[in-house]
Amino acid sequence: MTNLNFNNIKKTYMTITLPDDENTKLMIMTPTKSIMDKVIGMEEFISGVDEVGQGVLDDLYNVCAEIMNRNKAGKKITAEYISKILDFEDLIIFFNAYLEYVGSVSNLKN
Repeated sequence: MTNLNFNNIKKTYMTITLPDDENTKLMIMTPTKSIMDKVIGMEEFISGVDEVGQGVLDDLYNVCAEIMNRNKAGKKITAEYISKILDFEDLIIFFNAYLEYVGSVSNLKN
């Protein structure tokens, strides 16, 4: 009989360093379904297919903050904070790296 204890599973993280005064380092966990649904919904804007209006830009920063809030240390990250330290190009770079990370995790073999 196999016993699966989710408390003992070794997780992978995406480590990022923010361009703030403290060079804050975050170890970001994989997304929840809710976050992944939001990221998929933003994909056409992330890839540059569609124009980005103010509401979409706010949504991108909100989703980015939600992703960054899933960090191992439990550090609180707000969309307002992210919007002060990351410009639009940084945001797109982050989302592309995050999608690559999520893709690499989904390809892991146990």
